[in-house]
Amino acid sequence: MGRTVHVGDVYHSNSCGDFEVIEELEERSSNCDIMSKIRFLETGTEMICTNTRIVHGSIRDPYYPNVCGVACLGKASYKCKEYKIWYDMIHRCYNKNNTFYNLYGGMGVSVADEWLCFENFLKDFPSLPGYDKWVLNPSLYSLDKDYLQQDIPKQFRVYSKDTCVLMLRTENSRLMVLEDHARNSANMSSPYVGVWVNNIGRYIAEITVNGKKINLGHFTNEIAAANAYNFAARKHCTNPIQNDVPYMSPTEYIKYNSGAKLVAKVVVAKVIK
Repeated sequence: MGRTVHVGDVYHSNSCGDFEVIEELEERSSNCDIMSKIRFLETGTEMICTNTRIVHGSIRDPYYPNVCGVACLGKASYKCKEYKIWYDMIHRCYNKNNTFYNLYGGMGVSVADEWLCFENFLKDFPSLPGYDKWVLNPSLYSLDKDYLQQDIPKQFRVYSKDTCVLMLRTENSRLMVLEDHARNSANMSSPYVGVWVNNIGRYIAEITVNGKKINLGHFTNEIAAANAYNFAARKHCTNPIQNDVPYMSPTEYIKYNSGAKLVAKVVVAKVIK
């Protein structure tokens, strides 16, 4: 026989908050345990379970926000390719320890309420533009929220079924580069892609690879900075955007990298010493 509980009793689950017993049932489990109906206080989720599980708190609410404190799995399995896409999206926007948080959640990018539940995300995913191509080769595609929101400031962009597409990773990288370039140009920066000017007149070269910005150095020469970007783009990107500038080899353009020259001086000093 199962433990006796009463309507109105409130219990604490092991991982999903408090729940209340709302109905005693006449039915029994396969091992004759008493069954009751409960409701989770935070989400309103209702379910039927044994009194033994109620007393021990071993009940899981599929809609409890246990992913970054804001999202839930819902009634869906995480054992699918779509789950990693959803998981990464949530963590970029809501996990401050995530490598890419500063470029997403830290800038104001958010996820629509519906997509905070993986069950809903999984239901909407097949309707996204590019889904048919993603099915054929998932590793080449990424979830993009920028293509359809280019006229919206990045801090107001949102991941949702109406704002996202599945895009080739190479095209996604190109889009990010062009957006960065447009933003830098608007700030009276360099006309070259991947180059901008800081407040002391140094030319900063950087590239975005898989959503992560990589600083390529501070240069005293704009053409050298543009060459540094070109070299990195050829190394990291397929069909990269290139700056139309006179060619400099890495050996040449590194001479204008103030940080590299400082490191070289330190190394030389140690050798002499």
